[in-house]
Amino acid sequence: MPGKHRSNGLLIGKKKSYWIRFPVALALAASMFAVLSSHYATNAYAEDTQCGSSQTGNYHDGIQTTPSGSDVFEGISAQILNEASSVCDSVTGPGKGNYAAAYTMATDGSAYIQTGFTSWYNSGGQHFFGQISDPYDSYGHTSYSTNTIANGLTTHYWEEYRTVCSCIQGLVNGDVYVSTHEDPTIYWGQIVGQWSAETYYPGSDVPGYSTSKVHFSGLETQDLSNNWNSKLDTTSSYNDQASDWSQSAITSGNGLGYEWHEWTAAA
Repeated sequence: MPGKHRSNGLLIGKKKSYWIRFPVALALAASMFAVLSSHYATNAYAEDTQCGSSQTGNYHDGIQTTPSGSDVFEGISAQILNEASSVCDSVTGPGKGNYAAAYTMATDGSAYIQTGFTSWYNSGGQHFFGQISDPYDSYGHTSYSTNTIANGLTTHYWEEYRTVCSCIQGLVNGDVYVSTHEDPTIYWGQIVGQWSAETYYPGSDVPGYSTSKVHFSGLETQDLSNNWNSKLDTTSSYNDQASDWSQSAITSGNGLGYEWHEWTAAA
């Protein structure tokens, strides 16, 4: 992967009140990178000059899978092809508060661990990241890649339960970005999986555009025997900005397992 990891301190997100989704809490991060001359914007389709109002839980466009019957999920995985995004202009910092991201996530509705890619105002490009928020352990942490990553890069992101540490680790191409301090199979509730895009402000674009969509493929879940399966059980979709953002249905049969796309529609 490009560069070594740099980490910042405590980043605790807040649960969205009407559903189980959690934010990427990048909004609370202190900036670690030099401020560049302009915000990261390869395309400027639905991205607005005015950011609008933030809300508890932020804004999402994604898919959730919930275990059915006696099934139990311990991990979540996908390959994600990253594409550009543009954030709104009226909030310029400091820090990473004005961001756009896409990720895989394991959560019980109170705690979460996730890995993905993100950009923010003046980030100069996208970075890999991993984040955990665990209120049961009063622990939160976020790690970023030092270097930016190119658009159109397909990367493996996953959250995996590992018996060697009795923990869930968040990985990017095999590199561990974050790890729980306790055993989620004991202290967390039922884990669901999410594959999602997110922004902090409604005026920003989620990654991807109609001609260059973010592609989630090889969607898998990890069971109690630590096996990975193309088994999604009960799925549901969500889109907080349906007037600007779009997503495809989940499909299979192309040799890539379960897959779907999300993007910002042209204004």
